[in-house]
Amino acid sequence: MNAKFMMLILSLAAMPAASQTPAQKPAFEVASIKPAAQGPGYYGVNFLGGRITARGPVNMLIADAYGVPVRQVEGESPILKQQNFDIDARAAADSIAGNASAQERKALLRLMMQALLKDRFRLAMHKEIRDEPVYLLVIAKKGPKLKPALSNTDCPMDLPCSRRSAGPATGMVLPDTDIPSLTNLLTFFVGRTVVDRTGIQGHFEITLPPWRPVNMLGTQPIVDDREPIPDPNDASIFNILQEQLGLRLESSRAPIDIYVVDHLERPSEN
Repeated sequence: MNAKFMMLILSLAAMPAASQTPAQKPAFEVASIKPAAQGPGYYGVNFLGGRITARGPVNMLIADAYGVPVRQVEGESPILKQQNFDIDARAAADSIAGNASAQERKALLRLMMQALLKDRFRLAMHKEIRDEPVYLLVIAKKGPKLKPALSNTDCPMDLPCSRRSAGPATGMVLPDTDIPSLTNLLTFFVGRTVVDRTGIQGHFEITLPPWRPVNMLGTQPIVDDREPIPDPNDASIFNILQEQLGLRLESSRAPIDIYVVDHLERPSEN
């Protein structure tokens, strides 16, 4: 896997009722969508200034556009998971304020990504709330052991970075991340949605050693072919989180948002 990885709502001031017109939804000025080669290669979404570059199946693109783990996207469409796409989309130069924070830019680009999926893939879906088994990420008894990310890190959270990686056989390296991003990543490896109950804010540098997979989940080389076979004798991710980070995964149930894809088409030509 050696995965290179890599939610905020923007509101518009209401106009007086007499002159109110439907608000124009944020959209990219130009976007290229092409079928991507199958097999090993980079998968993921990068939010760069006023631009998005992405490669992956549609369920991954939907997950990034809505800021949810990919396991919360479901549907029967044959192209939801089987075809990879390359996307390069750019916003108009004046569509994002120059003084917008990285979080504000990312939130606006996500809205544009949602519009792109609806326009070019004819995406239609609905949201269901289901009571499901989850893991709650909580603080262990001895408290958290989190190292703050460097303010001048060469691998900032909102930019692509080759040093970020995650996989059972190679461990986890996240030079700059927050707890919500960590829970999304853990969701991929533990077979259940992970829900943040720590209340911890801020950015952290997280490094974890290799771990024993949960039923070998997440061991397939979905990103590239360099991930070795995990060692079944390694400690579990549950033990490693508690020992290394002072955090604990607690089995529970919780209402989870599930995004169900009702309709999907191959994207229109560029």
